[in-house]
Amino acid sequence: MRLEVASFPVGRAVFGPKTALAGDTLSIDRGELTERILAKTAALRAVRIDLVCPGEAARIIHALDVVEPRCKVEGPGRVFPGFLGEPLTVGQGRTHRLAGAAVVATTPVIWEDNGISVKEAVIDMVPPGAAYTPFSRTANVVLSFDLDQGAGFSQWDHDIRLAALTAAEYLAQCTAALRPAPEALRVYDLPPGARRGDGGAGPRLPRVLYACTLMTEGSVHNTFVYGRKVAGLPAWLHPNEFMDGAIVSGNHHIAADRNPTYFQQNNPVIEALYAGHGDTLEFGGVIVEETQQISFADKERAASQTAKLARWLGADGVVVTHDTAGHAAVNLMLTCQRCEQLGIRTVLVVNELNGPDGTDFGLVFAVPEADAIVSTGNKDQIIRLAPVSTVVGGDAIWDWRGYDDPVEGNVRDGFSTSLRRLYCSTTQIGAEALTSAAF
Repeated sequence: MRLEVASFPVGRAVFGPKTALAGDTLSIDRGELTERILAKTAALRAVRIDLVCPGEAARIIHALDVVEPRCKVEGPGRVFPGFLGEPLTVGQGRTHRLAGAAVVATTPVIWEDNGISVKEAVIDMVPPGAAYTPFSRTANVVLSFDLDQGAGFSQWDHDIRLAALTAAEYLAQCTAALRPAPEALRVYDLPPGARRGDGGAGPRLPRVLYACTLMTEGSVHNTFVYGRKVAGLPAWLHPNEFMDGAIVSGNHHIAADRNPTYFQQNNPVIEALYAGHGDTLEFGGVIVEETQQISFADKERAASQTAKLARWLGADGVVVTHDTAGHAAVNLMLTCQRCEQLGIRTVLVVNELNGPDGTDFGLVFAVPEADAIVSTGNKDQIIRLAPVSTVVGGDAIWDWRGYDDPVEGNVRDGFSTSLRRLYCSTTQIGAEALTSAAF
């Protein structure tokens, strides 16, 4: 599968009479974008569109998901298959992306189902919070909604997701007739071939696979593969499928933990393994594995089948990223253990719960075989956010059942919070530079 990804840089976004890209300025026809969204969503009575760009004294709250604007210009299917079009296999042809732009979907209500709820998620555009939230560095098109109260949370969740994906494709389509600069066009190809760095004369390269665990829990914390909630036995995907939106986030759990759609489209592990392919390693593709099952038997089934599939695909090593928290840590560690027992060296990517002072044991569960772990930071760390002049997405910081310290006063004020509330501050997909270290 050969995919060309053309990047069109965006430095700022403004409203204008026509959706177009001029230089690095993205002009957006607010009326047309609104019509596109509402034409596809029954549970949304109205949509508000705000633009929040780097350097502004602004705060975004109640974030659900972030999506990078992309569209298909050549090849089968559409981006976000299963949502915007038929679930055809994607990852071939040419895809255009607005690099530096992001669509941020927010929710006006905190809904819960069977004790599982949406958690607060904050994106600060000013220091110190900006250093912890990667979307302080993107030009953000923020969507806020007036919901049909008769629809219920399942329909709200679906339609908010569909609105974000629709907006992302619509914005990127303004580049369809543009030609990218040669340096902005990257080719992703993973042809089968010799496992040697110099065409066959050199030493055999290690074959490395990526095991991407994807959350599913209840009705409000999920991940979608080709439009359906991840479920069942592990499956192998070509890494190019990620870049065309085959994986879409519906995970509204702890903000720090989230692996949003944006970081599936721009998956750092995939990028790193592609960079080493044919030089230091042979990239063997991606195994997607359901995580957060309730029963131990289901966790064991997922871990054992992942290890079996990795071995059958000839893996010498596997990188495993974590999704969500709590007892999903058992899934992560069992996957590591079963791979190691089959002789496959395993590296884990996971965040920690070290307590505010960093002295607590950081992992919920561990196995002896987990001896190569990359930490993405301590989500219990406390920081104080600065005051801002503008807030979009809502008018108060949520505290669901005392999960985090309550925030009193005006939402524009500065306040102290753990990193749990900061969107993607310790995302477990390797997208940020934050880490914890043991000495």
